[in-house]
Amino acid sequence: MLGYIKSNEERGFTLVELLLAGALLFLIVGALYGLLVQGLETWNLSEGQIDAQRSARIAMLRIAQELRECYEVTGITDYSLTISGLQIVGEELSTTDSQRRVYGPSRYYPWLSSAPPTIYRNSIPRPSSEYSVNYEKGTVTFNYSLAETDIVHADYTHDTLVIYSLSTNGILTRQVGSSSQILARYLINRDKSVPVFRADDVNHPHQIYITLIVDKNPDELPKEYRLESECRLRK
Repeated sequence: MLGYIKSNEERGFTLVELLLAGALLFLIVGALYGLLVQGLETWNLSEGQIDAQRSARIAMLRIAQELRECYEVTGITDYSLTISGLQIVGEELSTTDSQRRVYGPSRYYPWLSSAPPTIYRNSIPRPSSEYSVNYEKGTVTFNYSLAETDIVHADYTHDTLVIYSLSTNGILTRQVGSSSQILARYLINRDKSVPVFRADDVNHPHQIYITLIVDKNPDELPKEYRLESECRLRK
């Protein structure tokens, strides 16, 4: 009987070939896994930096707005800024007696007495001869009775101090009285010896320059991000 002889095309893989294929597959999978891990790390770093940049931009906008609207700058150093008097626009006051004469108190008081408010009745500004102001309580008393449908608004300056400061660990805070709020983190201005706040004239500032340098991971990519703004004071 004739025996059956396998052709080369029908020959299976040898053990050596299987081991080589397995080793090659292991190297490919290992390389892909390394790229995946590296990509995730880069993604996380980028996301963290983007979040830090977003917070810094919001902080910059808030500081710039309050600077432009404040009554005056009372103190400035490289990493600290103190402003006095916040401008409040269009706050609706509520009546406090049956004669519809006294309106208030406002949300933010006392009012700054050196900055007279503008009082509106039904969206029309009224002359100061029609009312008197209690700056300590933030109330307005009219010389005449108002109708039930009358609505009173006020533009005034809140008599308070706001302090912005950058700590040694890169946290920018906003403090009003005993209340403190974190505006941004991961600011490296101190590490770079770059002032956050700078004035054209320290004694009589008219323009304030603000610089925020953000870098959540200074030893890793992406690189630092710099924000700059110029704020002219209203006084």
